[in-house]
Amino acid sequence: SVVDFCPVHFFDGIFKNKQAQINVTSVAGHIFSREFPDEFNDRKATDPIALFDAPTIQKEATNVSKKIIEHLKTEAKGADYLVLWLDNDREGENICFE
Repeated sequence: SVVDFCPVHFFDGIFKNKQAQINVTSVAGHIFSREFPDEFNDRKATDPIALFDAPTIQKEATNVSKKIIEHLKTEAKGADYLVLWLDNDREGENICFE
């Protein structure tokens, strides 16, 4: 594993009615973050309703996030399928989209 805190576990199983080697790993946190532009960061001066239509900025990955990206790329090499199993909520959907 490229990342010590995201171990990879291997086992044999059946996937789509075929024998398969299944590699299971995890991620830690988000790959990207979204923030409001500076003019929206003064919470006392900003009407919360304005935030619904405010633009957002996608921030670059942190050093830890870059390691997670490399970890997933390394584990995905040679794979026929990638199955993402995340929490069934907006945050899980966002992580999957990233």
